[in-house]
Amino acid sequence: MTAAKGNPCPEAPHGAELIIKQSWEVSTRYSREVAPGVHLLGNREGFRWLSEYFAWIADRIDDNAEVAPANADDHPHLFPGAPFNSELSDEVGIMLGHFSQRHRERVLELLGCSPEARSLGSPIAQFLPVLRALTKFFGKYSLNEWGQNWRDELRLLMHEAAMCRAQFRQAEEAARDEFFGEK
Repeated sequence: MTAAKGNPCPEAPHGAELIIKQSWEVSTRYSREVAPGVHLLGNREGFRWLSEYFAWIADRIDDNAEVAPANADDHPHLFPGAPFNSELSDEVGIMLGHFSQRHRERVLELLGCSPEARSLGSPIAQFLPVLRALTKFFGKYSLNEWGQNWRDELRLLMHEAAMCRAQFRQAEEAARDEFFGEK
């Protein structure tokens, strides 16, 4: 769905800086739950570059271009030339997908965008589908294919989950004792 490549991607000016951090928000526009979020910080030059980059993407949208099912939103990744401070930014991938009005429904369907597919609820409720997807993904491969790093990280996840479970139980018991006046 991208028009012929006419204008080159804007270059970040000297001194432009953007920092991206994962965050937690309370009382978002959609809910009063704690929800995962993204905090984008930047200086004037960084945000000006980002606005030029968004304009560059907008100018590339072509109503007459075909939709490629394997890349329905024709998403560019924020390339290495983006002025992200890699020492301060969290390791988060950013894709900026687009669609024309003509292809909106098809693109959203191919990407699984629907009210039913939204991530909702607490961080734990949102993490469970991610954990299920990772389990399904890893189920296709042997752990030997992923190497020691993945095995160590999976062991750490299981250990942390057990620790959190114990802390949740303690907090639940304390809340119950406080609520019912039990000691």
